[in-house]
Amino acid sequence: MFKFVAAQTSEEEVALKLSQTGFENVRVFNTESGIVCTIERGLNRSIKEDFKQSLSILKSIFPANKLKVYLLEHGQAIYELTSKEGENIDSNAEYNIKYANLKEFKNLKGKAIRPSNKEISLVFYPQLTLQNMSIEKLYEVQFNLAPALSYSAWPGMEVVGQLIIPLVNDFGFTGDYIRPGYLTFSQQIALPGLNFVKFTVGNFNTNRYGGDLIWRKYFNGSPWRISARVSYTGRSMVYDGYWNHTPLNQISWNLNVGYYLPIYQIQADLQVGQFLAGDKGVQFDVYRHFGEVTIGFYANYSGYKPNGGFHFALPLDPFKRKHRHNIRLMLPSYFNMEYSAMNSFTYCRNFKTSPNENRSESDLYPQLIGYQLNFNKK
Repeated sequence: MFKFVAAQTSEEEVALKLSQTGFENVRVFNTESGIVCTIERGLNRSIKEDFKQSLSILKSIFPANKLKVYLLEHGQAIYELTSKEGENIDSNAEYNIKYANLKEFKNLKGKAIRPSNKEISLVFYPQLTLQNMSIEKLYEVQFNLAPALSYSAWPGMEVVGQLIIPLVNDFGFTGDYIRPGYLTFSQQIALPGLNFVKFTVGNFNTNRYGGDLIWRKYFNGSPWRISARVSYTGRSMVYDGYWNHTPLNQISWNLNVGYYLPIYQIQADLQVGQFLAGDKGVQFDVYRHFGEVTIGFYANYSGYKPNGGFHFALPLDPFKRKHRHNIRLMLPSYFNMEYSAMNSFTYCRNFKTSPNENRSESDLYPQLIGYQLNFNKK
């Protein structure tokens, strides 16, 4: 008996290639304006490499078509890259990148190949902290291994569970115990006009737990962006199997204005607000992207001694991730660290809501991603 198999369309062929490579949430459409594709961010370490690899596969099957690629985070479109019809992918002037048009994205109907809601990530985060508080020792060190499980069940949602395993600890007895790190539930909602609202509840870093709400506003083609954040938290510390915590009793907030200077790949942020100790103040942050490395400095003041320091994010994970199994074992994309000149543990302090927050891959301007694509082709 003969078995007839339907011929595979070009769209199905490229979608299969993208999914076999390791991309998730893959959809490919042949529209009147060209080929449109969706992929989930994170196969490669950088956004730039995700775009380059997906374009290479698309061009191998659609060499003369205009292409549009939507890059997703937890199923939500964040960036879109549009190539020019008939041009080679090595051409510097071949694409335009901007924040995604959410209205157009929502009109794309179709089942995704390899949906990300069937995948769980296990990321092994290294945690290194240095402090200079003792005259007997130049630096006291705390080094932990902090594996974190994360899962996204629907667009914009993520749950994270992290365990901190101490390896080296000079900071005191509380750091000697295996303890939870981030234990969070978050949901980001995309609103019209490039407005995003994200709320997170759970256990954060800096010994805080509670709730956090942030609003971000982006502008296509503009070097500016703005955000506002408000949090309601209490202290949280786990040691020797006991959870020591205070009631939720602290409100913190900030207003932030960001600016990007493309010619030098420099980003600057100015924020005013109320920090975790109830102190009100201002912080200025400036950092530069050197390809995959980000280095910056900050200064803050809240009525007490002024403080400052530096921070950096270094590439850690190899560019290529396989993502061939439902549980993805990996290192984080970057190692992120911050140093405070005054060793201030009380004033001008805030917290993070996710273990993967870093300045090399979070909230990147489309102009910066476009610059990286151009720069690396020269």
